[in-house]
Amino acid sequence: MAGKVGEASIAHYCASKAAVILLTQSFALELGKYKINVNAVCPGVVNTPMLEGERRFMREHSIPDFYPPLIKKTPLERIEEPEDVAKWLRF
Repeated sequence: MAGKVGEASIAHYCASKAAVILLTQSFALELGKYKINVNAVCPGVVNTPMLEGERRFMREHSIPDFYPPLIKKTPLERIEEPEDVAKWLRF
């Protein structure tokens, strides 16, 4: 999600994710003529150690938790589990 929608306080993270999306699109255009399929997986908020570290940091520094509004924008309105992402990768 961070590569598609900017968020306050994490501009550097959003920019790096957007770069991966455009790199993927460029490679897909470049390599398609060789019948090479290029895709990127863009999960939303995933329950990982990184997420817990970010939330702990926000609590320790009195930064409001910005995940609830992001989660509200997702169809299932919940944090994803790593297994959810793995199913898409397998597909």
